[in-house]
Amino acid sequence: MKVEEILSKVQQLPPFPQVALKVLEMVGREAPFKEIARVIELDEGFTAEILKICNSPFFGLSRKISSVQEAVVYLGEKYLLEIVTRTASKKYFEAAHRGYDLQRGELWRHAVACAVASDLLQERLGRGKDLALFTASLLHDIGKVVLSSYVADGLKEILERVRAGKPFIEAEKEVIGMDHATLGGMIAKRWNFPEEIIDAILYHHNPKEAKTEYAAKVHIADVLCSTLGIGAGNDELSEKIDSEVLKGLGLSGKDLMEMLVELQDRYEKTQSLFTTEQGDGF
Repeated sequence: MKVEEILSKVQQLPPFPQVALKVLEMVGREAPFKEIARVIELDEGFTAEILKICNSPFFGLSRKISSVQEAVVYLGEKYLLEIVTRTASKKYFEAAHRGYDLQRGELWRHAVACAVASDLLQERLGRGKDLALFTASLLHDIGKVVLSSYVADGLKEILERVRAGKPFIEAEKEVIGMDHATLGGMIAKRWNFPEEIIDAILYHHNPKEAKTEYAAKVHIADVLCSTLGIGAGNDELSEKIDSEVLKGLGLSGKDLMEMLVELQDRYEKTQSLFTTEQGDGF
């Protein structure tokens, strides 16, 4: 009955904005910026956010940008993708999630940091920015949004099993009948995300079971952020990177240490981009 109740909550979750999905798809196929701007202009929320950020002190423009067409050209692909994806995702993560001992905004900060870490990881591997990886990293914990209250109710029993040696995600599934990664995969599938994103969310705690290497990358980004204490809840305090997964990507312990230093710096810089009004941002 509890699993059925959880699945019914998924049905009540607001759908991922169609404008955001369309923009992500258009950027993926390298559509002209003029066409992308026309899609964004159809949504007042995205239009306002893009213009607000483009005119923020972060960019320090000498004149005010007043149209999405101008903003999209000025921002370029990198910033455009970050603004659209984060604007679409933020509403799901802002609240407190007591089941995971996360205060208001902490899950959102963790999500953003993981997305930043995924870009850093791609650079370390000598590869370009990956839109699907960025999105999967940002949304990897979407299952916690629905599952948090159920985890809170069963937390005492879950933690007893964790103290007995079980990983939190296994204890979570045993007590509740569902874990946040599995539920996250279901949500991503309901939102019609590409298969690699669904796979990454579903297996970010067990990347060796995944079909692609996206889960391995999200797993590493996730643990890097938790190591720095960025939005690390009670489920991630003891999680470590699987050495086989690390080796499979051709990375070493030294790579991880260097990425940790770089991630802290880059995350702090990213905060200044999105803190455009008092109380806004991360």
